[in-house]
Amino acid sequence: VSTQSTGASQSTMLVVTLLALFMAPSVAMFQDQAGSVDWYRSNIGRVTHAGFQKHRNSKLGFVATESSMVAAIRLSDGSVEWRQPLPEGERVTELVVGGRSLFTVSVGSDTRLRMWNNVDGALAWEHAADGTGANPVSAVISEGNGVAAIIGGERVEMRSISTGRVIWTWSAEEGTSPLGLHISEDKIYVVGESLGSLASVALDASTGAAKQSSTVAKGTVSPGGSPVHMFHGLVAYVDRSSCSVVVHQLGSDSVESTKVESFQTLDSSGCEGVNINPTRLPGHLLIETSAASTVMVQVDKSSLAVHKIHGFAGKIAFSSGTANDGQHLLAAMDVQKEGASLSLFGLGPLESLPTTVCTQVSLKENGAVQNLFLNTYTKTNGMTGTRALVVTRDDSLTLIQNNEATWQRPEALAKIRQVEFAVPPVAALDDQGNMPLVPESLLQELVGRVSALLNPSKAESVDDDNHLTSDKFGFRRIAIAMTDAGKVLALNTQTSEILWSRFYDTESHSESSTPLLKKMVMLRNSREVPPECIVIGHDPASSHFPTFLSSFNPLTGDEGHFQALPYAVRHAILLPDKISEQRRLLIMIDEEYKAHVFPDTEEAQAVLAARFSGIFFHEIDKTSGVLSGYQVVAGKNGDSYTCEQTWQVVIPAGEKIDTVQQRSTEDHIFSPFHVTGDHNVLFKYLNPNLLAVSTVSEAAPFFKSRAGQEAGGAVHLYAIDAVTGHLVYHVAHPHSSGPTHLVASENWLAHSYWSTKHLRTELSVVELWEDHGMEESTATLITKNVKSMIVRGNSKVSQRTGGHYVTDSLYPRSEAVSSFDKHSPQKEEQSFVLPVNVKSFGVTSTKLGITSKHLLVGTTADQLLAIPWQHINPRRPTETPTESDMAEGLMKYDAKLPFVTTSILSYNQTIANIRGIVAVPADLESTSLVMAYGVDIFFIRSTPSKGFDVLNDDFNFIGLALTVVVLSVASVVLCWTVKRKDLEFAWK
Repeated sequence: VSTQSTGASQSTMLVVTLLALFMAPSVAMFQDQAGSVDWYRSNIGRVTHAGFQKHRNSKLGFVATESSMVAAIRLSDGSVEWRQPLPEGERVTELVVGGRSLFTVSVGSDTRLRMWNNVDGALAWEHAADGTGANPVSAVISEGNGVAAIIGGERVEMRSISTGRVIWTWSAEEGTSPLGLHISEDKIYVVGESLGSLASVALDASTGAAKQSSTVAKGTVSPGGSPVHMFHGLVAYVDRSSCSVVVHQLGSDSVESTKVESFQTLDSSGCEGVNINPTRLPGHLLIETSAASTVMVQVDKSSLAVHKIHGFAGKIAFSSGTANDGQHLLAAMDVQKEGASLSLFGLGPLESLPTTVCTQVSLKENGAVQNLFLNTYTKTNGMTGTRALVVTRDDSLTLIQNNEATWQRPEALAKIRQVEFAVPPVAALDDQGNMPLVPESLLQELVGRVSALLNPSKAESVDDDNHLTSDKFGFRRIAIAMTDAGKVLALNTQTSEILWSRFYDTESHSESSTPLLKKMVMLRNSREVPPECIVIGHDPASSHFPTFLSSFNPLTGDEGHFQALPYAVRHAILLPDKISEQRRLLIMIDEEYKAHVFPDTEEAQAVLAARFSGIFFHEIDKTSGVLSGYQVVAGKNGDSYTCEQTWQVVIPAGEKIDTVQQRSTEDHIFSPFHVTGDHNVLFKYLNPNLLAVSTVSEAAPFFKSRAGQEAGGAVHLYAIDAVTGHLVYHVAHPHSSGPTHLVASENWLAHSYWSTKHLRTELSVVELWEDHGMEESTATLITKNVKSMIVRGNSKVSQRTGGHYVTDSLYPRSEAVSSFDKHSPQKEEQSFVLPVNVKSFGVTSTKLGITSKHLLVGTTADQLLAIPWQHINPRRPTETPTESDMAEGLMKYDAKLPFVTTSILSYNQTIANIRGIVAVPADLESTSLVMAYGVDIFFIRSTPSKGFDVLNDDFNFIGLALTVVVLSVASVVLCWTVKRKDLEFAWK
C-alpha cells in the first residue's frame, strides 16, 4: 500500500509541475510585420535637371530624372524629402524653381505644364499644352506676375503661379517661331526665328503688350538642341554657314559675328562639332569646339565681339552660381582615374579659386561626369560655401563638399535589366577561398548548437553580419543586378545593403548607344564551391573586338577573368552539362552563326562534342513577325561548330508580336502527374522547350469576321515547340487588344489582355496534359516518382521519359519523349476577370515544387499582388462542386477574381514603374524569395501555403526546452524508481 501511494504521489507531482509550466504567464505583444520579412529601396533615376532655392537657409535640391520623376532631395544626407512620379514615358524638358513653387514642363504623348509646391511636393495645377518634341516649351518665372511659357511654338502664355489661370497671351506673327524666353526686370524678351533671321520682341511682364521688336542677324538658326543661348540681356548662337558665333543685344539692333577659327583651331569635324554650352554666365560664353575641347570667351559690351580667355581640355561639365557678394562663379568638373577634380572660377575679372579633389568619384568606379549642378550657400561665419551635385555615367548622384563626397545615391538601380541570385556557402571561406571543414564530431556540432541556443542574440548578430555565408533557412541570397547604366551591383537580400558594385565602360559608350551590358549568366551557383557569374557586354565602336566577357565572384565582386572577343555575340546559351569545379558550359553564337564555348578547355570541348547535336535555340523578329529555329551542327571549312536553320514560323499578316515567354529552367516540379479527387491520374505536359507567343491584331479572328458581324481587334496566344517549330496550342480572343503579359510554369500558361468590348483586363489560363490514359495505379506512380527522386537527389538536369522527369541512366534512351514526336496535348482552359490592370507577371518558386504556386502581378498602381493558384485553376467546375471536386480543393468557377487587400505583398509601398518580377526558392519549402523591380526595388519572403515547415516567431522556445528537460528528468527518476521497486519485489 505504501508503495502504491508513493508512486501516485510522484505522478501527481509530475502532473502539477507540467501544468504549472504551461500555465505560467507569458509575455507577448503584437507588432507590425511590415519590414520584418521584406525591404524596400526607393530610387529616382538619372538626374537630368536640378534647381535650388535662392534663400540662404535652403537645404533642398529639386531634381527631374529620365525615369519620369520629380523629387526634392535633402542636401544634408541625400534622402528624398518628397517624390512625385510622372506618367511612364514622360521626360522633363524644363525645371524652374521660384520662391515656394516648382514649375516643370514634360513631354510624353502630349506636353504637360505642372506647378508643384516645393515644400511638400503637392501638385498645385496641371495644364495640357499643344506643344510637341519638335516645338519644345521654354519657360521663365516672373516673381509677382506668374510663369511665362512658349506654347506650341507659336504663342506665349502667362499663367498664375497659384492657380494656373491664363493671365495674358501673346501670339507670334505668321512665319515666326519663338525659340526661347529671357526675363529682365519688368520685361520678357521672346527670341525666335523669322524667315531665316533672328527676331526678338520685348513684352510687358504684367500685360503681355509688345513694347519693342527687332529682326536682326541674317542667317540660319539650327532647329535642334539649344540653338539660341540667352544670358544677361544677350543672345548668342552658332551660324554654321559661316562657322561664326553671332551675338545680339536684346532691346537693340546691335549684332556682331565672330569667326570661331579666330580664337580656336577646329578639328576634322569642322563647324559641326561647335556648340554653345547652356551654362549661363554674365558677359561670357562656353563654346564647345569638339567633344574634348571647350573655350571660355568674353563678350565685349560695346562691340559684342568675343575673345578667348581660357581653354578646357577633356570631357568637362560646367555649372554656375552666385556668391554672397554678387560675384558669379563657374564650376568645372573632370573625372580622372585617381578622382574627380572640381575647379572654381570667379568672373569679372576671371580668377582661379582653390580646386577640390574628391577621390570617392573616379573614372573606374563611376565613369565620366555627365551633369554638374552648383549650389552656393551661406556658412555660419557669413562666408560663401559651395557644393556640387554630380551626375556620372553610371547614373550615380553625388554631393561633393569640402573635398569629399558627402553622400552618393546609386541610381543605376533604377534601370535594372536582369537579376540573378547567388547562393552563399554554408560557412565563411578560408584565406585560400576554399570551403571550411565540417565539424570534426557530432559533439562539436552539438556544443555549437547549444551555445547558439543559450545565447541566440549573439549567434543571430554574427549570422546577420556575415553576408558571405548562408543563414539557417537559406533566406540570404546575393542579388546580382545588371543595369542599363553599365553597372553591376550586389545586394544582400536580408538587409538591402549594397555589398559591392562594378562599372563597365568604354570610350565609345555614348548616350545614344544601346545598353553596354547585354546578358548575365550564372556559370556556377552552389554551396560547395564559390559561385561564378559572367557578364557579356559590347563595344560597338570596336571593329576588331566588339564584345567583352567578364567573369567575377558574386560574393565579393572580384573579377577572375576578362576577355575581349573578336566577334559579336548574338546568343548566349547556358548548357546543363557541368565540367570540373562544377562549372556549366556557355555556348555563344556569333553574327555568322558560329558556335563558341566558354570556358574553352579540352574538357569543355569534349563535352560539347558529345552533345552538340542536341543543342537548339530560336530567334524572334518582332518587326517582321518571324520565328526561326536553329540547331548546332559540325562545322565545315575548318569551323568547329556552326548553326543551321531547322524551322521557321511566320505570324499571319496583320498580327504583331507583343510578348514572348518561356518556362524558367529553374522551375522546380515535384510531381509529373496530378491525382484528381476521384483518384484518377492526369499526366502533366512538361515540355521544357515550349515557347509562348502573344500577338495583337487590329482585325477580328477569321471565325469572327463574317459579314454583318461587328469588327474588332483580337489577341492571339501561340504555344510553339522551340525545337521543331510545331504549333502545340493556339487560341484567339476577339474584341481584345494589348498590352499583353505572359507567364509559364510547369504545365500551365497565364495570359492577360485588355477586353475592348467589356473595358476590363482579362486573364486566360490554360493547362496542358499528356494525351494518354492511365497506365498504372496511383500508388505505383507515387512509388516510382519517389524512387526516381531518391535516385536523382537534388540534380536540376532532367529529361522527360514516359511522362516523368529523371536524370539517371536506368531508363532506356528509347523511352524518352522527344519534341520530334509532335504529339498534341489535351488542354483545360478558362478565362477570368482581373480586379487590377497588369504591368508585369511572375510566379513563385520553391525548393521542391510542393508548395502551391501564386501568380505574382505587378499592377498599374505599382503594387505587387499575389493570386493563389486555386483561384485561377482552369479546372474549377462551373456547376456545384462534387465530392471529388471538394476533395481536390476545387472551388466553383466565378469569372470575377476577388480582390483581397491582404494579398498585396507590397502593402503600402509603391514600386514605381514596376517592370519585372523574379522569384527564387529558399531552403525552406514553404518560402519563396520574391523581388519586384522598376525604378524602385521591393523584396519579400512569400509563403504561398503559409509557413508549414517552420515555427512561428512567437513560439515559446523556452517552454519547449523546459518541457523536454522536465520530461527527461522525470523519465530518469521514474526508471530508477521502477527498477528499485522491481528489486525490492524480487527480494520479497
